[in-house]
Amino acid sequence: MMNRNNLRLACGFMLLMLLLAACGRADTVTAEASGAGALVVAGNAQLEQGAYANALQTFDDALAQQPELAAALAGRAQVNSALGNLDAAIADATHALSADDGEPALGDELRALVFYVRAVTLAQQGKLEQALADVEASLALDAANADVHILQGTTLSALERVDEATASFQAALRLRPNDATVLAMQSIAYAQAGNLAAAEADLARAVKFGLSPEQEAQVRALFP
Repeated sequence: MMNRNNLRLACGFMLLMLLLAACGRADTVTAEASGAGALVVAGNAQLEQGAYANALQTFDDALAQQPELAAALAGRAQVNSALGNLDAAIADATHALSADDGEPALGDELRALVFYVRAVTLAQQGKLEQALADVEASLALDAANADVHILQGTTLSALERVDEATASFQAALRLRPNDATVLAMQSIAYAQAGNLAAAEADLARAVKFGLSPEQEAQVRALFP
């Protein structure tokens, strides 16, 4: 079995990769091309480009006009998560989920994304049970998001629920077959369980499908 220090390192590696994925996607929000709605559209574009400081200012400007605008709160939650402003990210995500009078209202896909972003952030803070609850809420709204299944597996791994974790990674692989990141994460989970043969097999597949030599070394360093 993996010791607790290595388990924390493994979960940190997984969460970093998930955070990069989460902050790279900003679901499209239908909005009027004026006022706060137009600012949300602009902020989402900046978020997708990785211009986080600009996106933060744009979402702030939108919220100055319409403080309960759920779509702007959702966007700012993603930006704050990317910038490491964890408490602010959680506050914005929570506010977005409760601000159902904003225009445009959150649809199921964006609501699922907000639960996911909050779950990643909670997991970074070590609040794993709370993160898992948000993961389950996200999957209830959008079960076709592989990233959420990956986060579920990551969180379950951190909770040492390895059999459930590998089932989550398998669900992710059904949605994204031969995904190098998922295979790498599953290899860590197998190593955590002491199944080194399966861990090595998944790591070899991950390398075949694009895992870099540096990432391979990071993963292998977490094997017992």
